[in-house]
Amino acid sequence: GVPRTERAYVDGPYSDGGKVRVVVLADGDTASAAEVFAAALKGNGRAKVVTPTGGPTFGKGVVQTVRPLGSVEEDKGGVKVTVARYLTP
Repeated sequence: GVPRTERAYVDGPYSDGGKVRVVVLADGDTASAAEVFAAALKGNGRAKVVTPTGGPTFGKGVVQTVRPLGSVEEDKGGVKVTVARYLTP
């Protein structure tokens, strides 16, 4: 048979010395779902987010879609419309 490996994951805030510690590395190219995930972990006290340069991440915190101007065959360009905004906990 296959050997069984057991792991225990402890739920708790990052600051508690006896709990599992999580550090999320992010940089200027981190965007979209990665930003939302990192922000949720940080906002709930589950992880520390570190950016090596100390600067912001890439994203704007919004979800956009492109609406074509005219038909696709006409190729008259399009306009970006913001349809949602990311909110952290």
